[in-house]
This record gives sequence, C-alpha cells and structure tokens, in this order.
Amino acid sequence: MVERDRSAAQRWVLLFFAVGQPVTIGISALVGSEFSRDDPEGPVLVPLGPAFAIWGLIVTLAGIYAVWQALARVDAPGRGAVAGPLAVTAAGFCAWIAFASIPALTVLSLPTFVAMGVGLVLTARATRRASLSVWPRWVRGVLWAALGTYLGWTTIAVFLNASTLLVDAGAPVRGTWGTTWQLLLAAAATGAAALILLLVARISTPLTVIFGTTTVYALTFASVGAATRDAPLASAVGARLAVVLAISTATVAAATRRRGTTPSRSQLRRT
Repeated sequence: MVERDRSAAQRWVLLFFAVGQPVTIGISALVGSEFSRDDPEGPVLVPLGPAFAIWGLIVTLAGIYAVWQALARVDAPGRGAVAGPLAVTAAGFCAWIAFASIPALTVLSLPTFVAMGVGLVLTARATRRASLSVWPRWVRGVLWAALGTYLGWTTIAVFLNASTLLVDAGAPVRGTWGTTWQLLLAAAATGAAALILLLVARISTPLTVIFGTTTVYALTFASVGAATRDAPLASAVGARLAVVLAISTATVAAATRRRGTTPSRSQLRRT
C-alpha cells in the first residue's frame, strides 16, 4: 500500500511540474527575462533565437506523457519509476527559468542544467525497465521523443550555459583567447554528447536517433548563430562538430539495430 501511494504521488508531482514548464516559459516571456532575450554581446557559439522554439516541442511532449501517466491504469510501478526522475527534471526546468530571470541567481542555472541531465538519464533507464509492452504504442513514441529531445538539447545547453556564465564573469568573447575557450567548450559538448549517445544506445534505438538528431540540431544552430555574429572560425568549427555527431549518431544507431535494437525482457530482468 505504501509503495502504491508513493507511486501515485510521484505521478501527480510529475503532472504538476510538467504543467508548470510551459507556465514558467510564458511568465519568462512576459517579464522579458534572460531566457527570452538574445544578447548580441554574449558568446558567439549560441543558437539563434528561433532554435529555442524546440523548448515548445519538449514541454508539449512531456506534458502529453504526464497527463497520460497520471490517468492511465496500466503498469503502475513502471509509471511511478519513470515519474520520479522525470519530475525532478521538470522541477529543475522551472527552477532554471526562475534563476535566469534573477541576475543574482544566474550562476545556479549551470548546476540545475546538470541535475536535469542526470534526471533524464535516470528516466531513460527507468523507462527501459518499465513494462513497455503493455503501454500504448503512441505513448512509447511520445516518451522516447520527449526524452530524446530533452536530453539532447540539455546536453549541449549545459556547455552553452557555461559559456554565458564565463562571459558574464568577464571572459573575453573576441580575440585569440576568446575564440579558443569557446571552441574548447564546443568540443567538450560534442564529446559529452558522444558519450551519452553510447549510453542511450544501450537503452533504446529510437532514443538514440532522437537524442543524436537533437544534438546535431543544437550545434548546427550554434554554428549559424556564430556566422551571424561575424565569427567565421567558430561557425566553421561548430558545423564540423555537428557533422561529427551526425555521423556518430548514424553509426551507433546502425550498430544498435544490428545487435537487435533494444534488450529483451529477459535481459531487462537481469539488469
């Protein structure tokens, strides 16, 4: 009974924060916080404003899943296990928007993003262990799409957010040193994305493809953003890093399919 009550509580907490995500975006847009403002004096390797529309897709997918999992009657333990870490991620998103709206707290946005990424990885692992065979097919598709886009964008955003904090702290944007440290962060973002790509390949092929595609999307728009900020070297390097991730995604996804895609249920019981 206690376990059942805990599972139900986790599902309703997830619904609360999932609904809170678009609400916080709307409030941010109304008050004109840093989240919704493009800073021409900021880092050069930052996606153009329209690229951030992906947040609309992410919170919509997460919201659809949150409503289903709160009202569904199948696989309560599986839904509860997924709801816990995903609720932490959604709460982290709301906190991140709040921190971005208060200059004195902006520095907290970086650890918040990291925590969101960890929550998404734990959610993906919990999803793998859930009884997906009894979940509607469309729900599985929505959840993998939500996790793939959320984790892919968050992975790159951690490093882009770090670059913004460094500029706010006084790091140069232009010149040899300014270009160097930004390219190093972009390379680190690519390396982190490649490592997570290998991790999610052990969980789900659809998750792998969506995650990889989203990281390519983020770096491509960052490259375009650098071009519009008159930083051709950063733009060229960003474009090449996006190509590296695109090739890595295709290679890993193909290898995963050859291995038989996702693990069997008997394998999951042993993990």
